[in-house]
Amino acid sequence: NLGYPNEYDRSLGHTGAHLMVHGSCSSRGCFAMTDEAISELYAVVREAFAGGQRAVQFQSYPFRMTPENMARHRQDPNIAFWRNLKEGSDRFEVTRAEPGVGVADGRYVFDAGDEATAGAVARKQADDERQVAALVASGTPAVRLVYEDGGQHRSFRETMIAAGGGLGEVSRPEALAAGPREVAMTASGPVAVAGKREPVRGAVALKPAGPGRTEAERQRLLKIFAAAGSGQE
Repeated sequence: NLGYPNEYDRSLGHTGAHLMVHGSCSSRGCFAMTDEAISELYAVVREAFAGGQRAVQFQSYPFRMTPENMARHRQDPNIAFWRNLKEGSDRFEVTRAEPGVGVADGRYVFDAGDEATAGAVARKQADDERQVAALVASGTPAVRLVYEDGGQHRSFRETMIAAGGGLGEVSRPEALAAGPREVAMTASGPVAVAGKREPVRGAVALKPAGPGRTEAERQRLLKIFAAAGSGQE
């Protein structure tokens, strides 16, 4: 239970009805995680509950809120919301403590009224803005990531290639094979689809068909990954 819809979602009429945490899909609206990531989260939450906590704070970001990423995604349609999220991330980076989260005027507010750390947070934000401006001035391109039904983390694609479908049934293997693409952005919108795709490492041959996977399905997956690797749409 991730606590959705939270106060912010409710203020905008969002339900959060399609939020899930699991693996083995093409990440259509899901938080698809590796075993390593979910094991770490499980251990932290387990110890928190064992210590008497009834809940833990959960924050979801589109990427690490670094100046480099903020510069690259500066023309994304969601950038205003992401800058609002970065305010919470900045407070955590400065204090290393969970920020108090509230909602006012349709946006998140963090540690409202906390003057003790406000100066340090403001200095970090100003320094980040200077770095963003310098990166833009130096020619850092503005991009937007475009996913085929989510795309997923590349480790899932590598596992599927190497294990011949070891992820189990996947909703859209062709989307998993393709991975994200970068779209160059201007102030007026997207201008071109860049040819950059995340590389797929590891074995390139699927194992023989096993239980639950026919030879025809194996051949279909081979064609999908071959097309994705050659850049075909």
